[in-house]
Amino acid sequence: MPVPHRSTEPARAHPTHWLISTQVLNLGTSSVGWAREAHETCGGAGVAYLDAPVSGGPEGAAAGSLAVFLGGDEAAVRRAAPVLDAIAARFARLGPAGAGAGAKLVNQALVAANAQGAAEGLALAEALGCDLEQLLPLLDGAWAASTMLARSGARRLGADPARLAFESSAAPLRNFAKDLALVRDAAAGRGLDLPAVRVAAETVAAAAARGAADCDWAAVPSFLARPTTANELARAAPPFSAAVPTAEALRAALAAQASPSLPVVDDDPTGTQTVHGVAVRADWADLSGELRSDKSCFYLLANTRALDEAAAVARNREIGRELRRGGPRLVVSRSDSTLRGHFPAEVDALADGLGWRRPLVLVAPQFFGGGRVTADGVHYVLGAPADGDRPATPAGETEFARDRAFGYRRSRLAEWVAEKTRGSADYAHTWHLSLHAIRGGVRAVQDAFEAALLDETVRAVCVDGLEDRDMLVVASGLKAAMAAQRGALHARGGVVVRSAGSAVAALTGMPPKPFLGREALSPSSGGGLVVVGSYTQKTSAQLAELRRRCGWLDAVEVDVGEVLADAEGAVARASAAAAAALGAGRSACVFTSRRVQQDDGSGGLVIGAKVNEALCAVAARVVERATPAFVVAKGGITSNDVAVKSLGVRRADVLGQVIAGVPAWRLGRESRLPGASYVVFPGNVGDADDLANVVETVAGASGAGVRRGVDRARGRPAPRAGGGRPRPRR
Repeated sequence: MPVPHRSTEPARAHPTHWLISTQVLNLGTSSVGWAREAHETCGGAGVAYLDAPVSGGPEGAAAGSLAVFLGGDEAAVRRAAPVLDAIAARFARLGPAGAGAGAKLVNQALVAANAQGAAEGLALAEALGCDLEQLLPLLDGAWAASTMLARSGARRLGADPARLAFESSAAPLRNFAKDLALVRDAAAGRGLDLPAVRVAAETVAAAAARGAADCDWAAVPSFLARPTTANELARAAPPFSAAVPTAEALRAALAAQASPSLPVVDDDPTGTQTVHGVAVRADWADLSGELRSDKSCFYLLANTRALDEAAAVARNREIGRELRRGGPRLVVSRSDSTLRGHFPAEVDALADGLGWRRPLVLVAPQFFGGGRVTADGVHYVLGAPADGDRPATPAGETEFARDRAFGYRRSRLAEWVAEKTRGSADYAHTWHLSLHAIRGGVRAVQDAFEAALLDETVRAVCVDGLEDRDMLVVASGLKAAMAAQRGALHARGGVVVRSAGSAVAALTGMPPKPFLGREALSPSSGGGLVVVGSYTQKTSAQLAELRRRCGWLDAVEVDVGEVLADAEGAVARASAAAAAALGAGRSACVFTSRRVQQDDGSGGLVIGAKVNEALCAVAARVVERATPAFVVAKGGITSNDVAVKSLGVRRADVLGQVIAGVPAWRLGRESRLPGASYVVFPGNVGDADDLANVVETVAGASGAGVRRGVDRARGRPAPRAGGGRPRPRR
């Protein structure tokens, strides 16, 4: 702010004129270093400089009641006094140049901490049903009193709190982003950690990500109410811009671009949930034919989730070398929608095998059919439907996060990346692509990906998504950015998409297909084989319901303790019992005992490998003695190894889904069951009755009870009818 000053001495060159000199008052927030540099620069030009940042907000500016923190010469302060008297109720010189800037940073740290605390207190008060009109005056006279509490509280009382997030403020949250960055830099440079400031900065960043950067701190309490259901997530999400094409139009455009064929390296075989009409391969020697195929994608069964990290790295590097011959620039590392798996080790190894120097990693774990969604950067697992809604649990609070081999704590994807990379500098810059950006249109997403490709400090981009249309916009924007920035893309090497099933369907423009029925699954008659290996609580509940409801299945338990003590004896007994059932025209369910043993020092991978080997040996011996009409394998690792080791599968065709998230294959001619249906049922998918629903569908069981179960699994109204116990149709 320039301050005119009339000199009392006439100028030598113009003795009849008053000399006008200039003084600069900088009322904005800056770093201490910048303020000192400005003082030196102005002083060199003969201009007095004061760092004079203000506080008091728009209200204080209008009333002339600001507080001003001054740094600079005493003489400059005296000359500026008339201006300061006009705008401020309080001002003081705190020291030489930079002192005012430093004091303002202290002020901003306190404002942020108070604003965050006020937001949290108001959120709690509203959640507890407190009467704010009565509570706020009491707090004003208590230790909780603060300007930010009074300010935010008054605004929430005088307006619809839900609308505050959509209203612009004269003191918007975005103004705090720069100030808090300056505060944190100043603290870090002096060896200080400021947790309250860090939380406030995260709040400001989260508001910007959801498109609320222009709102007031008074809106923040509404953001702190964590969604607990799918409907709440949907209501909190921004609408799609009118510029966003329909899902059908986006899908058609992407399908037209689906060349060359997209390689999908799958860490277990459940990733084929969202595709159909494409090939699955259990080996990766000579992939030239697949890469040149007119199919939109192909899957490679790496099955690395069953391996330790060193073996997973070696296998991904080997696959990368084979893919390198075809020169792809986009590869999918398909993994678990509940965030388990060898990340980032196998992503980095795959890129290394491909010869990519510094690929961009897109983190997209959404699987909408299985209830895996992301909003405001937080990844959720949706529970079973109830009363027209589904509970939404942050992934880090589910049983999957407690996995001994692949456990984690963070549900916010960017924090999960930091956790899994152990704070590696290589992944220090991780971006978040919010629903606000995605639903703003393909161009906004393209711009974000172009910026990420050009900025090599950015290693990963985590994306939101609540429905297929979100992921189709992401895929469209990514492909457009890759085409527009070929130079940056080639310099990096390419893009690795670390995803669950929904991203693959979007990237290929794969159209949805109706669920498969009995006719498409089991052209031959006879009994079938069900193999259950997954040890999740979800699987155990599904197994219990399967045994209760499908009494026509012969239950054959493989005791884990017996396997560890006498594997050959356990395999012989179980395979003989299951083969006898199939030989008599019945169906059999072979399952591991439900007591989890994970005390092998490697998160259960060693014990798991032994048990899985025994389970595969049982299935192999059964197939040697009988020919099941179908096979259902429950669990990702189980379904891979039963296919590859027990049935000798080298190639299969994906038929589609039996229910949401449960794909079926037609086995290749080289397998021990050529042409048979093979159902891949993930361990972490489905409601309690869905395993029974799938087995009854594949077996061709009939009766009103079965129809109700299958209809419920597929989201259709169940017919009202009576019926008896389900029996397989022979």
